Amino acid sequence: MAQAPAAQFLDVRGVRTHVREAGSGPPLLLLHGAGGAGPWRPYQDMLAREFRVIVPDHPGFGASDRPDWLESMDDLVYHYLDFLETIGLRSANVVGQSLGGWLAAEMAVAHPEVVERMVLIDPAGLRHLGRPIPDLFTLSEEQTTRLVFHDQALAESQIVEQPGMDAIMQRIKNQTTFARLSWNPYLYNPKLARRLYRAKAPTLVIWGREDRVIPFENADLWLEAIPHARLAAIDECGHVPHRERPEELVRLVSDFLKEPK
Repeated sequence: MAQAPAAQFLDVRGVRTHVREAGSGPPLLLLHGAGGAGPWRPYQDMLAREFRVIVPDHPGFGASDRPDWLESMDDLVYHYLDFLETIGLRSANVVGQSLGGWLAAEMAVAHPEVVERMVLIDPAGLRHLGRPIPDLFTLSEEQTTRLVFHDQALAESQIVEQPGMDAIMQRIKNQTTFARLSWNPYLYNPKLARRLYRAKAPTLVIWGREDRVIPFENADLWLEAIPHARLAAIDECGHVPHRERPEELVRLVSDFLKEPK
């Protein structure tokens, strides 16, 4: 049976940051999406069998504080540079999902030396002009859950009909920070595509082929912008492979991170 992750609060240059960690081996920094890190999930336990899995709550998400200066993705990048220094790491494998994938890419562009290998899972950050992204700020939590899953029976099993006040307040906190980071321009950085050549880390882009949030066609934008990136598609899967197809996701991530350099 997997051990429960160790949880603690760290002071990252004045930002009280919640982080959970499990496993040993090469460090793997796991960057969550706009919904927050949520509970520790089975896929994280599976990754922790081979890696030191480090899962912070971004500033303004989960149990981490939201500093007044947090206004853009650049602010998050510098927070994570400070975070890595705080935990004594010069570099790490970086895996990011959706908003976290966008963040991982921005880190790899601004400071390529801190990213050893990079996995982007259905990442935001680039815009496909022919495929608009749904307005996530207008959707209820129930509608969002149905949208991010391809398997609607699985989606229904994840819906909480009457969430408690703590869950409601957490969603408001997450959504408020999400809006600060990605409202305008909506979920992308118009400068990122022309900067991605600076990302030197070997890169794997993983995409749920039936993603209805950020369409599968967006994967081409990443492959065009990062010459050494490659794509792994997961069939019958939506925007959250870590929840919908965790075993396949872990296999792809683990095999990639263990490839000889």
